[in-house]
This record gives sequence, structure tokens and C-alpha cells, in this order.
Amino acid sequence: MIEKIKDDDLKNLLTRLTAGEDVSTELQQQNFGQANFPVSYQFINNSDLSDDEKCKILEVLFKKGADVNQTYQQRVLLYEAIWAHSFTLVKFLINQGADVNANPGGGSMLYNANNELNNGYDQSTVNKINEIITFLQSQGASE
Repeated sequence: MIEKIKDDDLKNLLTRLTAGEDVSTELQQQNFGQANFPVSYQFINNSDLSDDEKCKILEVLFKKGADVNQTYQQRVLLYEAIWAHSFTLVKFLINQGADVNANPGGGSMLYNANNELNNGYDQSTVNKINEIITFLQSQGASE
């Protein structure tokens, strides 16, 4: 079954997960080539999936015990969502219990979001980042 997971595309995996199939053991055994690699990180950084698909996958993983605040390489999922400039993912993760004041790598979530404004993005991306910053502040995030 591990080989099947390797051959499945992520949308097929989404279908299997949302249908209630338990693939967690297979995914943990596969580790995506890295020891202790949290399965949830594979999905949040995948550009082949829409944000809505990512939320569906993450929701299933959280229901199966994945930790929304798990630290991996001094980052948390909320940081990854901020870095991806995805308001949808940021809001979803906070609604799932993500800590808006997590600081695993030395910078708060709000600090990291504000720092993204210094990267010379186009106005559309700047608007997305500002939307994230405003939402983080409304949820009690502090620098």
C-alpha cells in the first residue's frame, strides 16, 4: 500500500482521505523522504492543490490527531500559510486552533507577516499580506 501512496497524485489522496480511508500509517511510514516530517507540511506547501483542497486535507489530518501547532525546522503551519500569502489557510488554521503568537524560530507570526512586506512584491500580493496582518491582529497576535 505504501507504493500506492507514492503513485497516487495528491488529488486522489484527498479523495481517499475525505472518503474516510485511513492512510495515516502509510503516510507516516513514507515520511516523504525525511525523518519525522509532519504529513501536514507536505500538503500546505503543495502548489498543485487549491487552498480549499489543502484545508480539506488538513482538516482530515487534524481529526486524525495531527497537531496544528507542531513545530518542524523552527516553523509551524501558520507560518507556512503566511509565507504562502494565503488568507484562506491562515484563517482556517487559526480556526483550527493555531497559536497566533507562536514563535518557534525567533519571530512572531505578526513579525513574519510584516516582514513579508519588505520583499518587493506586487500590489496584489501586498494586499494579501495586509489582509493577513489585519486578521492576525484581530485574533490577538502581537509582535
